[in-house]
Amino acid sequence: MHPLYLSQYFPPPHNIASRLNEANLILAFKALQNDLKLKLYKASEIYSVPYATLYDRRAGRPARRDVPANLRKLTDLKEKTII
Repeated sequence: MHPLYLSQYFPPPHNIASRLNEANLILAFKALQNDLKLKLYKASEIYSVPYATLYDRRAGRPARRDVPANLRKLTDLKEKTII
């Protein structure tokens, strides 16, 4: 089988890693909510997520992929009508 065909069936590895990281972040948040004595640094170690990411998400900052691009040319309405 040609390597190009494999890319249709398997997502890129960074995509899988980001999903696992997001799942670990959610687990870390739930652990922090359930155990009030658990510190942020220790939760980041247990669930193998970056401390800074966990800190930022806890502070309410969304993930970069969820934030619209800074130099967007189209409004939401125009983009929806095109798509």
